[in-house]
Amino acid sequence: MLSARHKAQILARAGVKVPPCPTPPEPGRGIRQRQTQGSAGGQRQATNEVGEPDTAWRRQIDILYSQYAAERAARSLREAEEARLLQSLRRTGER
Repeated sequence: MLSARHKAQILARAGVKVPPCPTPPEPGRGIRQRQTQGSAGGQRQATNEVGEPDTAWRRQIDILYSQYAAERAARSLREAEEARLLQSLRRTGER
């Protein structure tokens, strides 16, 4: 599975306007350790205290990437259908 940053890079290369990535927190700031509920052995997980902007950005990137992938798939299907029709027309013209 692609990371949100990798998806954003792909979108940017394809010419899609990508929202700016929230800046990562400074080392030792903005990150806190919290115990996840239901985790065995009291494992700790690093979470972004501000979390929401990063989560919202990832959601936007996922939506944009899904749209981009759907558009590419639709374009590919249209091109395949056009090629099939052209080939069919050429065959009927040769008879």
